Amino acid sequence: MSITTNAYTQLEWGFAHKIHDMLSSLNFPFERLELSIVFKETMKDHSANMIKVDEPVEDSDPLTGLVSFVCNSLFLSQDPSTFFEHVVIHEIAHIFSGLA
Repeated sequence: MSITTNAYTQLEWGFAHKIHDMLSSLNFPFERLELSIVFKETMKDHSANMIKVDEPVEDSDPLTGLVSFVCNSLFLSQDPSTFFEHVVIHEIAHIFSGLA
């Protein structure tokens, strides 16, 4: 599977790497799930996530699909450290909860 991002600024690229590193340290199943990290200035919320899991053929088949992590780049640029400490951690918890 792959990781995609629309990161444009140095800050966004750095955050995409931080998110990837954090997910890697938490044993995110990159070999089965595609990760999309999207930055949007037009969001009303600070962040969002979406999980699309493919229907397994058999119950014993591992999950495959797409996990999207969407960040409001305007909020990110205003206070990067707080954004990472609170928003990113919060969304990662939602992702793992959704995959459980």
